[in-house]
Amino acid sequence: MTVPLLVIAPHPDDEILGAGGIMARHRAAGGSVAAIVATDGSRSDPSVGCTELALRRRHESIAGLARLLGENPPLLFLDQQDGALEAAVVDIGPETALGRFMEDLRSCIILTTDPADAHGDHKAAFGLATRLVSAGFGNALQVVPISQRVDDIFDPN
Repeated sequence: MTVPLLVIAPHPDDEILGAGGIMARHRAAGGSVAAIVATDGSRSDPSVGCTELALRRRHESIAGLARLLGENPPLLFLDQQDGALEAAVVDIGPETALGRFMEDLRSCIILTTDPADAHGDHKAAFGLATRLVSAGFGNALQVVPISQRVDDIFDPN
């Protein structure tokens, strides 16, 4: 039996962009996959209202995971404000939605964003993952890059 895989994404779509291939291979090998999306994604497009965008991003995340994995995996949205995860206090206590969600994932592999990513929400997602591991959830913590930026020196030619 394979160990469950949990992806902690700072924004809706980071779970698929950062770990989509890993999740698909793990599921194809018979492993279970779950995801936590920390923020609502409401500030990713200034031309769209925050409430509308948050709802759209949630639906896209649900649909994308279902298509990628061939099923709707366990999925928890923490609904923290996009761009403000660093300042948020996310309670991981057993009485919270997050604590209850994690009960079935005590011995999982956790994938989350690299703390070297330049985005504050990405660093904060890594911080949340380390707090969960410290609290006894997860057998291993691995990072995946999402928004590594390439500076102007890079020339592909």
